[in-house]
Amino acid sequence: MTVAGFTGYFLLGMGPGLIIFGTMAFRKSFLTILTFTSAFGWLISLISTATLLRAFTPLPDRSMWYIFPVILGVGTQEALRPFVYKLWKMSSRQLDDIALGMGAARLNVNDEFGVALACGLGHGLAHSMMFFLGILPITLGPATYYADSCSSMPLFGYAAMSSTAFTLLHTSSMIIAFDGYASQDKSRQYLPGALHLALSLLTLINFVDGACVAIGPVLLATSLGTMVYAGKIAYDRCIDALPDRPTGAGS
Repeated sequence: MTVAGFTGYFLLGMGPGLIIFGTMAFRKSFLTILTFTSAFGWLISLISTATLLRAFTPLPDRSMWYIFPVILGVGTQEALRPFVYKLWKMSSRQLDDIALGMGAARLNVNDEFGVALACGLGHGLAHSMMFFLGILPITLGPATYYADSCSSMPLFGYAAMSSTAFTLLHTSSMIIAFDGYASQDKSRQYLPGALHLALSLLTLINFVDGACVAIGPVLLATSLGTMVYAGKIAYDRCIDALPDRPTGAGS
């Protein structure tokens, strides 16, 4: 393959996440720092889990054996999600105290959702670095690669689709979860973990010959739907936070 192939796969796998970063997080310095900090923290979590699972490899060549590391990996990440929220709430109270002492504006609803987006985007980018960027340099080699069970789609094409899907999923999931914790809505607290586990287990169907052709689009469609839902939550909360307009005498 060529540099063009490398660039194409990079844009497919990382482009949406970088667009979100450039248009949403990069506009404020503290969101930029938070995105990088979040990515680093989640990457450490993923590497630690992978190091633990390394002791149990190689696994038998049957998809059912991969269910256990998937559940462990997802469970570890989801156990950290409420901790991330609590850490942010502690920090936000300190920031509000500082702002009050300086006579500056306190954090508003837009800031709250910006923080959730930055934390989630960092999670998604860490996932992409762990599972996609690591294999991307191979695309500069003399040929492409195909998995035995997926002869109709290049390995790098599927990896790029999966990278984009999970980046969007993790970004929107953090928005949903943060809102769930703040409003004590149990369904929104547990939905991100359920989707994360379901889509992760869904990837194991790729062991079935030709299944990758369907699994990739399903991952993308589900993550896009999750992002639309997260956007609706953020929009509704921002509208609710607007001050009531005074009603005119003639209205």
